Amino acid sequence: MKIRTRVLIGVAAISCGIVGIVHATPIVGLIFGTILATGTTNEEIMQNVRVALPPVAGQEAEDRDDHDNEWRAKLYTSGPTGLYVQDVEYAPAAIPDGTRTREFW
Repeated sequence: MKIRTRVLIGVAAISCGIVGIVHATPIVGLIFGTILATGTTNEEIMQNVRVALPPVAGQEAEDRDDHDNEWRAKLYTSGPTGLYVQDVEYAPAAIPDGTRTREFW
């Protein structure tokens, strides 16, 4: 068997293995995922976003750190980019005895 044939068979076997793993991996806890909007841009994106969050009930102002009261995001791209806005909901995590441990996020 020629080396080229061996390489081709090896690449095909590895590709099939990767595809099998990807298709066999379940999405854990996803209830729904809906794409709301899509778009493309040919320009670079450089955005910083900060959203102030309301205080947590029962938490005193002096007990809070400034970074705990805000949500931040940075988005930087270079070259053409595809954008997707998706609405998703995850189920709460649970251990086998049925007790709730934490929420997925």
